[in-house]
Amino acid sequence: MIYASLTWSTRIALLCASVGVGLCPPVIIGAESRDTTDLETAPPIAKAGINPTIAYTATVDKNTDIYVFRDGKSVRITHHPAVDSWPAWSPDGKKIAFESNRDGNYEIYVAHADGSHQTRLTRREEGDGYCSWSPDGKQLAFQQFSGEFGSTSRLCVMDADGTNGRILVPNLNVQSPSWSPDGRRIVFSGNEGSGFIGADDVRGLNDEEGDKLFEGGIYVVDTDGSNLTRLTHGQFEDVTPSCSPDGKKVAFASNRGGKPGNLDVMQIFTMNADGSDIKQLTNLQGQNIRPTWSPDGKWIAFYFGSQLPDNDSPWPNHNIFAVSVAKRKLFRLSSGENDEYFPSWYPVNGSRR
Repeated sequence: MIYASLTWSTRIALLCASVGVGLCPPVIIGAESRDTTDLETAPPIAKAGINPTIAYTATVDKNTDIYVFRDGKSVRITHHPAVDSWPAWSPDGKKIAFESNRDGNYEIYVAHADGSHQTRLTRREEGDGYCSWSPDGKQLAFQQFSGEFGSTSRLCVMDADGTNGRILVPNLNVQSPSWSPDGRRIVFSGNEGSGFIGADDVRGLNDEEGDKLFEGGIYVVDTDGSNLTRLTHGQFEDVTPSCSPDGKKVAFASNRGGKPGNLDVMQIFTMNADGSDIKQLTNLQGQNIRPTWSPDGKWIAFYFGSQLPDNDSPWPNHNIFAVSVAKRKLFRLSSGENDEYFPSWYPVNGSRR
């Protein structure tokens, strides 16, 4: 199943899917392309002059864990029969926060970068997830789920040890917070309805009924909960925003440019931090979700899932790609053998970026 707008129920279905065989191999970078039919031809990303370190989620042998790609190799850092997902590097690169349902419902955990010292941070009956670190590493922004299957969620902030949690935005359904590099604001996806809309929610609706459901936008709020501002508008699903390292841009995924009710095709876009100058970066016939910036701001990694039938698509699973922001050149980071998604780029400049 391909993620649509990352509803809670759709996410559970994907993460529990039995996809992938064998060990997750080293990431193999793919081709410069703007069409899925060309994705199999590719030079190594090392020839582009970068050596990325990226944490990501992979489903291998029916088990979903956190992996880290570094120096040409993929290393599994969590080993649990439950679902470990949505990794987020701490600003100094020494820790990774993630979500897991290993204790029943989804909660937020933190571990050292090598996977050791795993510690549970949140303890709520209805669950928490999708976290983002503050630039000083002292706090985490996250989603607090409520309702059936986590159909509604609130933007919350807590200290990095799990204490002093508070609701920051109580009146919007939120998704995928991203802390600004100056520490003053949090960007997130927001929806004023009863929850985020997935592809399954619009089947059988006519065009007018379906269009009314899709009004998810990108918002920004100060870290004290004031100055809530909507940045994107229109009957589209704008999701998974990510602030650039210099704070001047926001990358996000959206179905804008297509039919409002169609979530089969979502692309990666960038815009200025005030919501102006929206530009499309990708043009792949599938869903491109969860952008994450390289620390120098020159690249964006994301995951792609094709909606073509498996026998017609060169990459039927979810796969991680990187696109150069300036030239819009696309390179594949996944092998195509397993489901690999939710990338998080190592945030520190240097040889391990």
